[in-house]
Amino acid sequence: MRPYSAVIGLFEEAANEHVGVNSFGHGSLDNLNFSAANIEYPYCYVRPLTSPGLTANTRTLTFELYTLDQPSVDSDIPTNLMTAQEQTLYDLIAWFNRGDLQQEVGLNLNSITPTIEAFNDRVYGWVGNIDFFETGIYNYCNFPS
Repeated sequence: MRPYSAVIGLFEEAANEHVGVNSFGHGSLDNLNFSAANIEYPYCYVRPLTSPGLTANTRTLTFELYTLDQPSVDSDIPTNLMTAQEQTLYDLIAWFNRGDLQQEVGLNLNSITPTIEAFNDRVYGWVGNIDFFETGIYNYCNFPS
């Protein structure tokens, strides 16, 4: 079972490998605007949510996975940005489910919600409610004593 930091590292690796993502972030909603960080759009952001944790030998962590873009000029059509960001969301899920890690981890997409003129940056895109899962066990041998 990976430590939480390594799980976030996998999301960052997937975002860094995607040609349609320029920057990655993780954390609370407070950090999800241009004034809070040096964001280059298109942007991928992971926000942790309440999760089931470790049950029945499966560790499940629930996240919101944001894929966002900001119009660069007035001629950028929001529906085109939304289309591209929806595909990016599916691509990132495929990286986990069909890539090199498919035997070790996976993502379930529970729902997607559009983000239109969201946050302080006037961005467009999608937020997917996802479950990250991997095999895990309670291991008393690792108990610090």
